[in-house]
Amino acid sequence: MTNACPANLTIPPPPPPPVTVADLNYPEKFLGVSYTQLGVIGLLVGLVFGILVSLLTGKSRGHRVDPLMVHPWVRWAVPKPEELEKRVKAHSYDNKISTKF
Repeated sequence: MTNACPANLTIPPPPPPPVTVADLNYPEKFLGVSYTQLGVIGLLVGLVFGILVSLLTGKSRGHRVDPLMVHPWVRWAVPKPEELEKRVKAHSYDNKISTKF
């Protein structure tokens, strides 16, 4: 029936369907994370590891932190030694530190 037809009408097969993240195996699934989620994931990982390292290393162990060792943007959060001494004296009795602050 098509032996005498001058045109070659062979049609290529359809392309395979696109690969979705659900079709990928375990290591390749990490490549499916959107670029918009990377900042949130980085923030959460940094916070979790920072808190864990701080807890494992013993924080400051009651020693005063030198304000010059803290970044200027958060230096306001470090209490000044004079203010601490005033608060301790105001809440102490017979030079004993009370638990009420």
